[in-house]
Amino acid sequence: MRLRLRSFEKLALGAWAFGALLAAGMAAGLFSLGALERMPLCLFRGLTGIPCPGCGMGHAILLAWQGRWAESFSHHPLGILLWALWSLWILHGLWNAARGREFSYGFPQLRGTLTGSAAIAGILLIRLLRLGSG
Repeated sequence: MRLRLRSFEKLALGAWAFGALLAAGMAAGLFSLGALERMPLCLFRGLTGIPCPGCGMGHAILLAWQGRWAESFSHHPLGILLWALWSLWILHGLWNAARGREFSYGFPQLRGTLTGSAAIAGILLIRLLRLGSG
């Protein structure tokens, strides 16, 4: 099976595989979530010192991979949903590739839709709620 992927699909598939490897390494005790926190990933937080609306999402996704749902939710309430959608898209894409179709064929697109706008609104709402409680 030869995958014909666009650049974005290659990047997303590679990032998904890397995340799965990180989660497996954490589950095996090779390193901890705290060790990952020493790597500054958020440019916004690095420049302003203020957490961005997506802060905690990476940790939430890594914890979701391990089935640590409550911890995942506490890092970012949308992390489990993003992980699930991302994983479904990857599985759907691999299924398409095995059948000779384009990777994203038949999977709902979020760009320019009400769903995409709702996702952005949800992330911003969660950020506002976090500011109010913190």
